[in-house]
Amino acid sequence: MKNLLIILSLFLSKNSFATTYYFSATGDDNNAGTSASSPFQTLGKANSLLLYPDDQILFKRGDVFYGLLSNRSSGSIGHPIIYGAYDIGANPIISGFSTINSWTNYGDGIYYSAVASNNIMIALLNGKFVTMGRTPNTGKFYYYNSHSGKDTIGG
Repeated sequence: MKNLLIILSLFLSKNSFATTYYFSATGDDNNAGTSASSPFQTLGKANSLLLYPDDQILFKRGDVFYGLLSNRSSGSIGHPIIYGAYDIGANPIISGFSTINSWTNYGDGIYYSAVASNNIMIALLNGKFVTMGRTPNTGKFYYYNSHSGKDTIGG
């Protein structure tokens, strides 16, 4: 019975072992991630963590993190999972945008790139909003802003 009480008290005292995870745009997901001097880098890494009540995920101020942040874990009453910021400067930004760095030349001045989502709603080109794509049309270009599957586009 005594051993059962010891095990139970260790299990219930998880809160005293809360972990703080640090993220920086210049970090590395292979780092330990448990100090500001060796932070993780990506939201994908944050999404993969198994979090417990009182754990914290802190993002470096002034940094931008691209992608989606989703948590599969839950805190408890009085012991939430905390998302916050560390260091000095502007609040960190969690952006749903993705940066596309790799373009493939399709020919005739047409380039394409694979995107990790099939639900693209907006795009930026050099910091300005643009429509989803364009295609030649008798010497002119027309822009489209919707699609259905892989074979229907709308303007």
